[in-house]
Amino acid sequence: MPEDHLWAGLSAEDFHQVFTHSADAILLLQGDRFVDCNPAAEELFARSRAEILGRSPCDGLSPPLQPSGESSVELMRDHLAAAQEMGSLRIEWVHLRPGGEEFTSDVSLNLAEEAGLFLVIIRDISGLKQAEAALRQANQKLNLLASITRHDMMNRLTALGGYVELSQEMTSDPDLREIFRKEVVLLGTLSHQVRFAREYQEIGIRSPSWQRVQDHVDRVMAGIIPGQLDVESVLYDLEIYADPLMEKIFHNLVENAIMHGEATRIRFGFQETPDGLLLLCEDNGTGIAEEEKDLIFHRGYGRNTGLGLFLTREILAITGLSIRETGVVGYGARFEILAPRGVYRFHTEPVPPVSP
Repeated sequence: MPEDHLWAGLSAEDFHQVFTHSADAILLLQGDRFVDCNPAAEELFARSRAEILGRSPCDGLSPPLQPSGESSVELMRDHLAAAQEMGSLRIEWVHLRPGGEEFTSDVSLNLAEEAGLFLVIIRDISGLKQAEAALRQANQKLNLLASITRHDMMNRLTALGGYVELSQEMTSDPDLREIFRKEVVLLGTLSHQVRFAREYQEIGIRSPSWQRVQDHVDRVMAGIIPGQLDVESVLYDLEIYADPLMEKIFHNLVENAIMHGEATRIRFGFQETPDGLLLLCEDNGTGIAEEEKDLIFHRGYGRNTGLGLFLTREILAITGLSIRETGVVGYGARFEILAPRGVYRFHTEPVPPVSP
C-alpha cells in the first residue's frame, strides 16, 4: 500500500480506507502496468483483481482504437507523458469488459512522484454520454422543425408584404393608404421577430469552449470601415470559456458604440479582481444615462432592434458570465463583463492586469 505522500493530509491507514471503500474505481499504475486496484475497479471492469493486475490500460481493457480513430496504445502513452509532465491529467476514455462490451469513463491520472506511481481514478459515464446523445438528437429535431417553420413563415410574410404594397399602390384614398402603411410596419415587426427567434435558438446549441478573446476582436474589427473607429486592444492571450457565439458579443458592443454612442474610439482591456476578471469595453461616445443602464439589456429596449445587448447577456449567461454598464454620460460607455474564476485563463504565462 502506498505511503501518505500520495494524497497530502492522508495517513496510510486513511488512504487504505478511501482506496477500499471508494465508489469510484481506483487503480495504481507503475510504469505501464497496474499494480493494485480496489473492489470498485473489479466491479467496473467485471474482472477479478488477479485479472487486472499486471496488465497495461490497453491490454484487453481498451479497444484498439478510441472514438477519435487514434490508437489506444499511442494515445495512452501520450496521456501518461502529459500527466508525468503536468502532475495530473483528466481524460475521457473508452474501456472494454469481457465479451467486448464498451463503456466510456472519466479518468483522472495523478502522479505520485516519490513513489513512481500513477493514482488512476475511473468513473463510468456511459449513462451520461447516452443522455447527452439523446438530448442532442432531440435538439436537432426541434431545431429542424423550427427552421422549416421559420422558412415557411418568412415566405408567407414576404408574399403578404408584396400584396399589401400592391394594394397601397392601387388606391389614392389617404385613409386606406395609411392603413396599408401600418400593415407594412406590422409585417416588418413580424419578420424581425422571426429572425430574432433564429438567432436566439442558436444560443447554447453547441458546447462551450475556451476561446481567445483577441481573435474575436480582430475578426469584428476587420469588418469595420477603415477610419470609422480607432481601436486599442490590450488582451494578451486571455481566453474565456463561453458559448461559441461569443464573437457576436463583440460585434454587438462595437455596433452599439458606433450606432448609438457615436464613438470614434474604443478600447478593450481587462482587470483582475477578487471576484474574478473584468473584461472591459470602453468608448468615447455619448454614454448611457443612469436610468437606462439596466434597461438596455432588456429585450425590445432601444432605438434599433433592442436585441443586441439582450442577446449579449443571454450568451454570456450560458457559462456564468455577466455584464453591466458603468460609464458616465458625456464621457462614453463602459461595459464590464465579469468572468468568475475558473472560466478565464491565460494561454501563456499570466501577465500583469491592465488598469481600466
